[in-house]
Amino acid sequence: MLKYIQMSNRDSHLMIVVNRMRVMVSAKDGEHARHGAVSGAHLLLEGLAGQRYTVPARPMSQENGRSPAASSSASGCESDTTRAVLRERVKELECLYGISRVLQNASGLEEALRGVIELLPRGFQYTEMASARIRVGESSFQTPSFPENGCLLVEPIPAGGLLEVAYPSGIEKKDPSPFLLEERNLVEKAAADISLAVERSRSAKEKKKLETQLRHADRLASVGVLAAGVAHELNEPLATILGFAQLAGKAPGLPAQAARDMERIIEACLRAREIVRTLLIFGGNAPAKTEDCDLERIVRDGIRFLEPRCRTGGIQLALELSETPLFRADPVQINQVLVNIVVNAVQAMPAGGRLMVRTGRGEGHAILVVQDTGVGMSFETIEKIFVPFFTTKGIGGGTGLGLAMVHGIVSSLGGTISVESAVGRGSRFEVRIPARLRGAREGEGE
Repeated sequence: MLKYIQMSNRDSHLMIVVNRMRVMVSAKDGEHARHGAVSGAHLLLEGLAGQRYTVPARPMSQENGRSPAASSSASGCESDTTRAVLRERVKELECLYGISRVLQNASGLEEALRGVIELLPRGFQYTEMASARIRVGESSFQTPSFPENGCLLVEPIPAGGLLEVAYPSGIEKKDPSPFLLEERNLVEKAAADISLAVERSRSAKEKKKLETQLRHADRLASVGVLAAGVAHELNEPLATILGFAQLAGKAPGLPAQAARDMERIIEACLRAREIVRTLLIFGGNAPAKTEDCDLERIVRDGIRFLEPRCRTGGIQLALELSETPLFRADPVQINQVLVNIVVNAVQAMPAGGRLMVRTGRGEGHAILVVQDTGVGMSFETIEKIFVPFFTTKGIGGGTGLGLAMVHGIVSSLGGTISVESAVGRGSRFEVRIPARLRGAREGEGE
């Protein structure tokens, strides 16, 4: 009678010991010890994952009453059957153990799924003929020459996807039922393990994305504090220069050249004052006169001044304006949000294209979406577009303050602005402003 079966799997060492009354499966480190016992006319074997397998067995006492030859023949047949069945169980257990190790130790989801695909056919009775495929989302991993029209064993992956094991067509001639019950259990357990790995991978990606957004928001907050501080420091001397320049320009008997110089000083001061105001808005420190704002109406009115620029640039303008909830804000600032985003979109389409502007409502927010078919942006550029003075335009193409001001205005209203873009595929800006939210400085300037 079979005394033991021994197998090795890298640093693991599994052993099955078969006696007349007991079966034991153990690992060298003791972590996966399992056992079973003879019960009635079946041998009960418990797998690494908790599954239980039955193996035909016959207690020695039942051989009494047979002739020695018959008893010996029956014993040899039973021994061969038991050996074959146990060999299949060992393959399945080894496969499960290997899959568990791969999923735990792989550096990424793709590497893990490729490892599972390589291991899975080894757990089936016709290993040389078996093929496997995993489909998760838009990704697919399979062994070479996977038979699309073969005999399939399909198991859904709870996280989304399919795990398939296949034999080539015609296997039914050799074995009408090529998939054993225990092999079905193996595939079910493997699909559950794959699902956990997929969920872990998705969680890790989401965590990384959130950490990146948090770092980006922290940088913007730091820059905002710095910008607001610098703006406050510049305001006083700038106001002094502007005031005295205007007074000097009105002095009687001022030479013509001096008058022209004073005009240049005044123009430069006004430009500088606008920059200071933008920095204050970015830092959330700009006074604003708030009122109930209807985003649809503001966009409908403001877009009229941008239509000629779109026509000149060969840009098709598409409007999808629907009703939005009211919110508290300065309508002039909301118009600045629209203008800056649209102007950036127009500049991103030097050869023409399509610009879509949409308003709507969702989850208690007023929503503005601006989408273009322009040159798009890389991930590195997206991370910097709201930083003051950052620009991808050449000299004279812009100050790099437009989107910084947009971010400051939206943030001061408790809203969010998100960007989706890829090089050569255009960009999509989405602004969400909470309905009826009163600004922190409501009443100032009223």
